[in-house]
Amino acid sequence: MNPDEIGWSFEFSSIFPFLLKVSLVLVVAWSAHLCLRRCNPRWRMLLWRSVVCSLILIPVLSGMVPVYEVDFPAGNRFIEQFYLNDETPVASSSVNTLSSTTPNPSNSSIQEEIVPRSESVTNFNLLSWVHQRSLVFISTLWSIFALFMAFRLISASFKLQRFIKRAKPAPTSIIQQFHNVTVETGCTRPISLRCSSELMTPILCGLRNPVLLLPERMTEASYGSELPGVFAHELSHLQSRDLWWVAGLQWLQVVFWFHPLVWRMRWAHDHACDEICDAFAADYMGNTQTYSKLLAQLALDMVSRPPVYGGITMATKSDVRKRLEFLKTSISTFPLTKKSVGAFISVTLLSLFSIAGLQPLMQSDKAMAGEQATENDMKKKRQSLIVRQLSMDYFPETYGLPSRDGRYVPGFDWDDMKVVLREIETGNVIDLTPKTQSEYTGSAVHLSLSPDGKTLAYYWLIDSENEELRLVNTDGTNNRLLLKLETVPWNIQWTNDGQYVFCSFIESKTDSRFVLISAEDGTIKTLKTVSSRTGGYLSPDGKCLAYGSYASGSKNNGIVVMSLEDQKEYPVVSNAAVNDVYGWSPDGKWILFSSNRSGTKDFYISPFTKQSRPESAIFIKKNSSLVTPVGITPEGKFYYQEYMPNNNVYTASIDWKTKTVQEDSDPISQSVIAAVKWRPEWSTDGNHITFRADDLNNDTHSLYLYSLQDKQTRKITPDVSRIRRWRLSPDNKEIVFTEQTADVPNPVVHRINLTTGANETLLKEEHLLIPQYSSDLKKAYAFTWRDAQFKLFEIDLETKKKRTIFEDTKENHSLRLSPDGKWMVCYRQSDQGEAGSLRLISIETGEHQDVCQVKAGNPKSLYPHLVSDGKYIVYNKGQYDNCVLWRVNIDTKQKDKLGAIKGWVLHVRVSPSGDKLSYTKPASVTTNWVMENIFPTE
Repeated sequence: MNPDEIGWSFEFSSIFPFLLKVSLVLVVAWSAHLCLRRCNPRWRMLLWRSVVCSLILIPVLSGMVPVYEVDFPAGNRFIEQFYLNDETPVASSSVNTLSSTTPNPSNSSIQEEIVPRSESVTNFNLLSWVHQRSLVFISTLWSIFALFMAFRLISASFKLQRFIKRAKPAPTSIIQQFHNVTVETGCTRPISLRCSSELMTPILCGLRNPVLLLPERMTEASYGSELPGVFAHELSHLQSRDLWWVAGLQWLQVVFWFHPLVWRMRWAHDHACDEICDAFAADYMGNTQTYSKLLAQLALDMVSRPPVYGGITMATKSDVRKRLEFLKTSISTFPLTKKSVGAFISVTLLSLFSIAGLQPLMQSDKAMAGEQATENDMKKKRQSLIVRQLSMDYFPETYGLPSRDGRYVPGFDWDDMKVVLREIETGNVIDLTPKTQSEYTGSAVHLSLSPDGKTLAYYWLIDSENEELRLVNTDGTNNRLLLKLETVPWNIQWTNDGQYVFCSFIESKTDSRFVLISAEDGTIKTLKTVSSRTGGYLSPDGKCLAYGSYASGSKNNGIVVMSLEDQKEYPVVSNAAVNDVYGWSPDGKWILFSSNRSGTKDFYISPFTKQSRPESAIFIKKNSSLVTPVGITPEGKFYYQEYMPNNNVYTASIDWKTKTVQEDSDPISQSVIAAVKWRPEWSTDGNHITFRADDLNNDTHSLYLYSLQDKQTRKITPDVSRIRRWRLSPDNKEIVFTEQTADVPNPVVHRINLTTGANETLLKEEHLLIPQYSSDLKKAYAFTWRDAQFKLFEIDLETKKKRTIFEDTKENHSLRLSPDGKWMVCYRQSDQGEAGSLRLISIETGEHQDVCQVKAGNPKSLYPHLVSDGKYIVYNKGQYDNCVLWRVNIDTKQKDKLGAIKGWVLHVRVSPSGDKLSYTKPASVTTNWVMENIFPTE
C-alpha cells in the first residue's frame, strides 16, 4: 500500500480517556504533595514513587476494572476512518470500521448498513486536509520531541560513563574511611569510590554498578572531618534505590514531555529524597551545623562550574536553601511504620482503580447509541442471518464449488473410485467416471463446474509421477486431458465466459502462482506470483481476483483485489490479523472472509469498489473451528465444512514377559485447552513427558511438560510460529527446540531456561531437516535430502562446527537417537521400493548395519526406538484402526509382536527404560453447514 494513498482522521475519544486519567492522577498527587510539605519527607517520596507506578498501571487496569461513565458536554466528534485512496468520503456513523467490529456472539444478524458514499470534493480545503491527517501530525510532533529528549538522556548517560572512566581510584586512606562508614551505616549494596578533578560536588551514579564520584579536592586532609557526612548522604541514596526511581522519572518525562504536571515530578521526588538523606547524614555526623556548612560550601562551589548531567548530585545551588531550612526544623524523618505504609498503598490502589474505571461519555454519544440500536433492530428484521447444519451425506470427502444454480456439488466417491455430481438437497449421485474405463484409475480432487454447468474440471492423481488436469462433460461424455501437471493445482475455478480455468500452482514452500489455463488447448497464462499460503477467488463476473497478501516475515496478511484487465490491485482488508478469503457476493460488491483479529477465526464481510472508500469490515458470525469453504451460490448461500480436531496424548505400559500393551484410560494432555495436543517426547529420566499444543486460530505452537509423578502439567515455552523437534536437559531445567516455518524453511534452534525463562538462540542453519539433540543439549543431529543424496550431520551447538556422519543415495526415515547417544536408528527404503530395513548408524564412525527387513506402508510412521539396554529396536506398524508394536533383537534378528493399541495412533515414543509408551490419538468432528442472508441487499 502506497503511504501517499493513506489519509487519516483522528479519533479524539480514543486518547482523551487516557489523558484524562493521567491528569487526574497528577492533580491528586500534587494536591497531596502540597498537604505533605510539613510532614515527614518519606511520605512525599512514597507519594511520587506511587505516581510512577500508577502511570504505568493505568493502561493495564483500564481493561480490568468495571467501567463507569461520566457525562461531558456534547461537541464536535471526529469519526475514525482508514481510507485507501486520496479522495475523502463523507464519514458516517453507519459505516462500521475495523476498530468497531467487535463480535457479539449472541447476535448472528448483520449489524451494520452501508451508506452510499457522496461525491468527492474537488476543491482543495486546507483545514479539511489537516483535519484528515491530524493523527499523523500529532504523532509526528510527539515522536520528534520524545526522540529528542530520549537522545539527550542517552547522550548524557554515555557522557557520564566516559566521565567515570576518566576518574581515578580514591586514595587508600579515603577508601578505608568510606568502608568504615559503609559498615557503620549498615549499607550492604556494593559500591566503588573514585575521584575526579573535574567535579565540584559528589555524584552517585550507575544503576547496575553504583559508583560514588568524589571531587579530588575532598581527598585532602582539610576535608577529613566532613567526608563521613558526604558518604552517609550518598549511601542513604543508595540504600533507598533512588537511582532507579530517578531513571524511571526521567523516562516518564520523555513520554509525557507535553504534560505540564509531569515537568516538576522529578524535582519533587529528588527534593524529598535529599531531605531524608540530609537528616540521615547530619544525624550520623552528630552535628547538624557542621553538615549545613558543608552543604552551603558545596552550593557555592557549584556557581563556578556547572554540574555533570546524570546521576544524583549531592548539592545544587537551586534547592540548597530549602534543604538548609529543613535541617533547622524538627520534622521527623524516621522510617514509616509498615501499618501506615500499608494504609497509604491501599488508599492509592483504591484511588487508582476508581480513576482507571473512568470512561468519559459525550452526551451526543448517548443519543447516537440509542439511534444505532433502533437501526440495528430494523436491520435484524430485514436481514436475519440463517445458519443450518446439513447432513454429512451432502458433501463427499473431497469436493468443489457448487453449481451456479446451487443444485449440485462435484466430488469423488472413494468407495467406488468415481468422479460424481452429488445433488445437494437429495444426496443423489450422477456418475461421471464409469468403472469400466480403466484408463481413468486414480483419485480426483479440487473439482470445479463451469458457469453453464456443462463441464467439470478436476485434478486427477494417478501416482506421484502422473498428475493431470482433466475436463469431463456433466453427462459423463468426453472425459479428456487438458494439461499434464508437475504440481498440484489448488482452488480450481472457471472464468465467467467458460473459456479459462483458474487455479494456483504451488511452486515451492514459499511461492505459488495464479494462472489461467485455456479450456480449449491448455495454454497457461501466469497472473501473479504470491505466497504459497494464500488462495484466490474470482469475482462472479470473472474480472477480478481476491486473495490474501502476505508481508515478508509476517504470518498476518491483508486482502487485496486484482483487476484481471489491467493487473491493478485494490486493498480491501489490512494485514493486522490472519485473514482468509472465502468468496464473493453474487453481485460482486462484497467479499466474505474470516479473521482472527478477535482471537478466533470469525466470519466477516467487507465491501469492494474500485473507487475510494473507507476500509470497513462487518462482523457476521463467531467461529472457533477450522473452516473449509465449499462455495457461494448465485443466491448468496455459503456452503462450508467445520472441522474441529481434538488430538490428545496418551500413555501405556509394555509387559515384555507377556508381550502385551496396557493403555491408560485418560489422556495426559486433557488439562491443556487447545485443539491439537500431540508429538510427545520423553525426558532422560523417564519421569516427564513434553508435548506440543497448537493454537489453530493464531497458528502458533507451545510446549508443555507433564510429570508422571505428581500428574501436573505446565507450559514451558512461549507461543512461537512452528516448533519441530525438542529435548529436555537431564536435570529438566532447560529445553532446546527447533523453530521452523513453512515460508522460512531454515530452522532456528532455541534454548530456554525453564526456571528464569531466558531464551537463547543457538543456531540458524540453512536447509537442515528435523534435528535430534544429544542428552546434554550440546549437539544436534540433522539431515538433508537433495538431488537424491541423503546426508546425516552432527552439529556442535557451541562452536557451530558441522561434521558429516553418513551419506546414502536413498532417504532414511524416522531418525531417532539412542538413549546413550551412540547410535541413530532409522528406516531405509529399499532400492526396489518394497520392504525396507531398520538401520543402525554409528554416530562416531558413520558405519551402519541393517538389522532386519520391514515392510512399511508409510515409512515415516514406524517410529523405531533403540531401548536403553541396546539389545532391541521397538517399532510399530500403524494402521487407521490399530497400532501393532514389534520388537526385534539386534543380535538374533528375531521379531516379536508386543501387542496393539486400538484406534488410529501417531508419534509412538518409547521411554528410555523401554517399559512405557507415549503416543498421539487423533480425533476430530467434521460438520457441514450452509449460511444464508450474509450480504446486504439493495
